[in-house]
Amino acid sequence: MSGKTHYTNVLKFWRAIEIFDLPDLPVQKQNDQKIFTELLPGDDLPWENGEFHNSDGKQWKHTLYFFCTPKQSVIDLLTQLSPFTSDLTPEPLINNTCLAALVLDSNGLPSERTYVRASFAFGLKILKDGGNFEKLSDLLNKAQSDYLLRFQVKAMQENDLNSEEDIYEEDNEDNYYDDDDCHEEEISNNSMISWIELEKELNDLEQLVNEQLPMELPILCVSEEVSEQTTLEAPFLNSFYRDDLNHLIGNPKNLGAPLSTYLTRNIDTNQRFNLLNKVLMFECINPKFQTPGRWPSNPEYGLYSAQQAALHYSIPILQNQDGLIGINGPPGTGKTTLLREIIVDVIVSRAKKLLSTNIHNLFSAKRIEVAEYIGYYEPDPFVFGNNGILVASNNNTAVENISKELPLLKNIDADIFSDADYFSQIAQNLNPRETCWGLLSSVLGNSKNRGNFINAFWFNKGNGFNAYLKDQKDLPTHKKHIEHYEQVADELKIMLGEYEEFKALASEYHNTLQNLIFENKNAQKLVKKYEKLSVVLKEKYNIPTANLPNRLFSYLSMEDIHKLTPYSSEKINKLRSNIFLKSLELHESVINVNARFFNSNLNAFVNMLQGNQTALITEDIAAILWNTFFFCIPLISTTLASIQRLFNKTRKGGIGWLLLDEAGQATPQSACGAIWRSKRCIIIGDTLQIPPIVTIPEGLEKMLQEKYKIDDNCWLPSSHSAQFLADRVTPIGTYVQTNDKEVWTGIPLRAHRRCNEPMFTISNRIAYNEQMVKVVPDVQTNILKSCWVDVQGVLLETGNVLREEIDMLKTMVGEFSNAGHGKGIYVISPFRSVADYCKDEFNTKIYKGNIECGTIHTFQGKESDIVFLVLGSHPKNNGARQWASAIPNMLNVAVTRAKKRLYVIGNRQLWSSCNYYDLLAKMIPTIKYDEHKLFK
Repeated sequence: MSGKTHYTNVLKFWRAIEIFDLPDLPVQKQNDQKIFTELLPGDDLPWENGEFHNSDGKQWKHTLYFFCTPKQSVIDLLTQLSPFTSDLTPEPLINNTCLAALVLDSNGLPSERTYVRASFAFGLKILKDGGNFEKLSDLLNKAQSDYLLRFQVKAMQENDLNSEEDIYEEDNEDNYYDDDDCHEEEISNNSMISWIELEKELNDLEQLVNEQLPMELPILCVSEEVSEQTTLEAPFLNSFYRDDLNHLIGNPKNLGAPLSTYLTRNIDTNQRFNLLNKVLMFECINPKFQTPGRWPSNPEYGLYSAQQAALHYSIPILQNQDGLIGINGPPGTGKTTLLREIIVDVIVSRAKKLLSTNIHNLFSAKRIEVAEYIGYYEPDPFVFGNNGILVASNNNTAVENISKELPLLKNIDADIFSDADYFSQIAQNLNPRETCWGLLSSVLGNSKNRGNFINAFWFNKGNGFNAYLKDQKDLPTHKKHIEHYEQVADELKIMLGEYEEFKALASEYHNTLQNLIFENKNAQKLVKKYEKLSVVLKEKYNIPTANLPNRLFSYLSMEDIHKLTPYSSEKINKLRSNIFLKSLELHESVINVNARFFNSNLNAFVNMLQGNQTALITEDIAAILWNTFFFCIPLISTTLASIQRLFNKTRKGGIGWLLLDEAGQATPQSACGAIWRSKRCIIIGDTLQIPPIVTIPEGLEKMLQEKYKIDDNCWLPSSHSAQFLADRVTPIGTYVQTNDKEVWTGIPLRAHRRCNEPMFTISNRIAYNEQMVKVVPDVQTNILKSCWVDVQGVLLETGNVLREEIDMLKTMVGEFSNAGHGKGIYVISPFRSVADYCKDEFNTKIYKGNIECGTIHTFQGKESDIVFLVLGSHPKNNGARQWASAIPNMLNVAVTRAKKRLYVIGNRQLWSSCNYYDLLAKMIPTIKYDEHKLFK
């Protein structure tokens, strides 16, 4: 099979999987202002009774969800239609889904873009009829055109592209952003929708699925009040990744280096380099690879050996060529620290370019007009080349946390670096509840996030960036900015010179030591040189003896090596952090000097982000606008689901850096669009934590695997993640033993700082071959030590919920609360039915906000002092326990959420016979149902 055919087959296989991504039917939440109405044929329709009147600046919209059916019914039908079976018993899905959706305005009128049909409905028909999945797009398009006829909807007409109503002028400070969609006028039919049209739709859907699915509710209507500026569109029922996959399938020769690497078919395992090899590890901590900048955290602490190895390997390689690298980051090993250091290097690298550039010639002299009031200046590609940083994840909370934390004063050492400031007042607009020091990041992605960002960043009346840039344009201010730039540039050059002097000395020392330890060259002469350099490094740069590798390095255990912070000293760390801060100051000075150009380009960028004049913004223009924005704000975050819309005008390699976080939770196909659009990809996560959530039945996945000639299980989304594929093609890493087989991981982070014992050892043994190293002592607490509360329940409530376990949980949590330890408790279960039951039990005023309940998936990336693991499952349901213990990932995540204490509630005899839970039972003591004593 050729490489092109392999790429296409894998992408088509993933696209077929995405067809069966079942949309969630909305569920009303507490304090939800939306109005939910269940509609049966003949019921009064909400828009007919005159209750929904539009108010000033607001409009009502009604979203109709047709043919509501249980998700599990769809899964059962898919299982019946596939020839393969499974021995495992996954927990039944409890949510509902639908076959189609339609949005109406307050008068019950539809329009062209307000209807969508779920792809899985056609997928079911294709499966049953033995049809071709390649025709799915045609079927969806036909459903759309049939809808226009069925509901007599007139086609949409675009308004005049130069209409002043749609332009956000540079000089209009009062202009606020309400929605990101294009302002287009839609002409609807003149009659409101009635049951005649609705029943036709229901009948059509019933025929489509051949009456094989139960219709639990004909129509769910969700009514909500939105801004009158909001363009009504259909909700997403189908895959967020289908359009990108379609594009890639159609262009297999234009995938680019990172995505081609990601999709590599055959791996030469003989070309892998194992970091358990001390010679290799020694080379990876060589200071010649160290970057000049450092995050301004406490300078007493440096990066551990594995963190240095990850940075020293990935940054030099990706600076010189497009590519993709996987970094394996188990819980508590400093993934966020690593991401910060990558951001620092991007800033410092660009600052060094600025020092060699005439900053008065950064932009073209002539402004290029896009539309009335919208234009841009071409920037110097040497400086503005795509170096923007995109942090993405399937976990919305994870990516938002990174973006929101970077600007916060509490995340730097404000005492040591008291002068740290980079447009802090603008950053404060974006984070009004926290004290900020720097405008480093923004949360984009969905339309709500984009709108919030634009209003706070650009249009803020008192302190928006638009107004700020205009204030820098007068001549006296401009002259001051030029003088300040020259001063900052001189200071930065001096700092960089001091650092390069240290780096040269440290590199010479390291190379000398390497020759002594591993090559035994000219021993006597080398020893003298080694000793002399050692003295200089200690005396001139104050490097502690413990942080300076020595001749005994080869005799150290890997545990001791991972505890090292090589070449770290308070003096050097301060210098490197100040280089970063001075580089930011240089950026700020350049922006001030060139305020007119930045103002014009950012105004065009804001219009692009809003969706204005999109027909006139080409890929080349979009690249210029994004690069201008990234010069000012180096990092944005978004979910993978939002990337296609956010970067719809961005071509292959148009994003400088992709940092894909929590990639162990990302399906392989969900990362394709982000990887394709990026030059340099660092995929960071852990294949031994929670795998991606894939609801497609195992049998159907196997059938599609055969159909598309997928000969390796590594491409299966049900069992392998984006992280696995990135690790697979990363030549430097290590092996871990799991499920009686060796798994190759990317560059491993191993210094663990989160969990007390026994949680650390449990995780280390079941998932990491005891390769992790605990580098901080246990945090002491006076509450009951971690234990297994042996509850042999038999009273089944629902799903996998046992009454006796819930009673035990409530008793213990109650005693914790009475003793003042009731805040921030996590209650975790492998089973959704148990997690949801616990949510209901603790949904009271007493516990509100203090107890968080959920499945193991819910808590990925989170941590708490106290965690309860409620196991569930009836004694006779062995299949459920086998499913929950099939791989170490689920238990690994549950255990590593707990920083201080873990309490397991469940039947010890039954669960200790399951994979990995046998070790759990050995590692923590057992107490009986009535023996617990929570406090010493």
